[in-house]
Amino acid sequence: MSKIKLIIVVAVMVLNGLTASAQETVEVCCKNTCVLAELASSVTDRAQGLMFRKKLERGKGMLFAFENQDYHAFWMKNTVISLDMIWIDANLRIVEIKTDVPPCTQAQCPVYTPSQSGLYVLEVPAGFAAESGWTSGDEITIGKP
Repeated sequence: MSKIKLIIVVAVMVLNGLTASAQETVEVCCKNTCVLAELASSVTDRAQGLMFRKKLERGKGMLFAFENQDYHAFWMKNTVISLDMIWIDANLRIVEIKTDVPPCTQAQCPVYTPSQSGLYVLEVPAGFAAESGWTSGDEITIGKP
């Protein structure tokens, strides 16, 4: 890799780290368990997601908020940690959970599409949904921390 390319990659990683720390957070709660989630509501934030993060602490996550309820598909491209993906509809009900979704650093990654439409997707550390007892049909709340 040339020095210029290396400098650009490092600069992007540093800027991503600064952006992530300044991102708005919300509290997502269900069954007396809450997650402090970074809010990804812009196209840019949703595209970046949790890519290249080396860890995601318990009790933390990322909430992807969309403009319209739809079958929002996700993949794990350049994501290096395992996650649970939780789709939530406009009525704030969990409609689907994909658990222990593995990382993907390859060129071709599986795409995860829910069987029901949603308005939000919450990504949390793998195992969180089972540990917390969250299941499809559960009602959640989203608010300020």
